[in-house]
Amino acid sequence: MNDSAEIYAPTERSRVRRSPKRAAYDRDTVHAIIDEALVCHVGFVAGGAPRVLPTAIARIGECAFHSSMNYRCVVIHARGRAVHGASKRRALDALVESLIPGRTGDVRPPAAEELAITSVIEFPLEEVSAKTRSGPPVDSKDDYLLPFWGGVVPLRTVASAPVSDDAAVRARIAPPPYLREELADGTD
Repeated sequence: MNDSAEIYAPTERSRVRRSPKRAAYDRDTVHAIIDEALVCHVGFVAGGAPRVLPTAIARIGECAFHSSMNYRCVVIHARGRAVHGASKRRALDALVESLIPGRTGDVRPPAAEELAITSVIEFPLEEVSAKTRSGPPVDSKDDYLLPFWGGVVPLRTVASAPVSDDAAVRARIAPPPYLREELADGTD
């Protein structure tokens, strides 16, 4: 794609197949998402097996650059398997609870039709590794003589104030206490 094009032409590999109405191929949307991201996942094949690793990201024009930072990641080598029945519902509840603790007890359960069209894949934690980096930058001795600040800028993900659904009835219902309390005490 050249710099003057406004959209990326979908290819066989890039075309969104599931919920295609949610797809965006315009340059502004793609660039905005990349520019806001702190981490991307790079997939490749090594030794005949697929690998996906997290890395830092920054966009320069139509290319992306990566570098190092403090991080924590886990790489799981596993063959995924479909989850069905009561185990599927437990897995979906666990996912919701990991994002918003207390939420599953505060909403209607998923309908049978919703469960039928939702796939859940589990990956057994049998062949795994964790990798972390923390602490200050590791610079050369000469770098420390330069008049530039160096250090760590801690980042964290924090929930913003809840935004009610636009439906008139829901707009009159206050967010549940677990959302208001999280925001009030500044925890994430």
